[in-house]
Amino acid sequence: MMQVRPVTEADVAAFGAFVTRHADQAMFMGHALSRFGLAASEHPNAARFWTLTGDGDIRGALSLSNAGYVTVVAGGPDEMPDRGWQALAAAVAGARIRGLNGSDDAVQAFRKAAALPSGTARLDRADPHFALDLSDLIVPGGPGQARIAAADDLPVLADWRWRYEVEVLGAADTAGTRAGARERAVRMVEERAAAVLEEHGALLSMTVFNARMPGAVQVGGVYTPPARRGRGHARRVVAQHLAMARDEGTGRAILFAASDAAASAYRAIGFVRIGDYRLIDFAEPAAIGAGL
Repeated sequence: MMQVRPVTEADVAAFGAFVTRHADQAMFMGHALSRFGLAASEHPNAARFWTLTGDGDIRGALSLSNAGYVTVVAGGPDEMPDRGWQALAAAVAGARIRGLNGSDDAVQAFRKAAALPSGTARLDRADPHFALDLSDLIVPGGPGQARIAAADDLPVLADWRWRYEVEVLGAADTAGTRAGARERAVRMVEERAAAVLEEHGALLSMTVFNARMPGAVQVGGVYTPPARRGRGHARRVVAQHLAMARDEGTGRAILFAASDAAASAYRAIGFVRIGDYRLIDFAEPAAIGAGL
């Protein structure tokens, strides 16, 4: 018999073990769990969690962040029948969400079960999904040295983050997008999550760890301004940032590539494709079950 339940303190050990086993698909979920736990928090990335169990084992899980983003994770295609996705969707029925992410198969199955409206997403894309054991990291040579971004970098970081959200994530170019991008840039600096590649005082490229959990990081927000592209800056800043994480004990890195050029750059530093990761971002918040 399958059962859906919110994660409680009594479940944290088993839930954490499930997330760790499926970390490649569960980085956003694992980040929220490891940083905020189950305690109430107003941080946009803090989340609530639900699990689907069967025969005493966790078969799948769902997280819903304060910012309105759902991450879905399945233990495997044979462990999550349609009725399992339907049960998870029912647990959060009526919730208005801004987006949905997870492995392509899991997202497609949950979207169907949740009857999310079609044709309302500004971003709905399955990107090549990559992983790297950091013992296999290749750090290419070339100009520039990566460092953790600092408060003095905020004007550039905020501008680059805004351009990244419009160019890569399909955000509308509005005053709200610019303000939100600056807020995210401020958090990236405060949380020491961003790195910049610098040469003779000029910033060449940036990268961000958009999720972290014990032993693993997820790379996102990689941006090089158009005038500086085609020179290998992105692969160098990502590789050097990962080398810093490796030196601090991190063993694995995850990312998804938004373009063929990005995928080529990531392969060049050792990443191997493991599947497809789907990102959905709705133009307006969508209600789970609205399409029923």
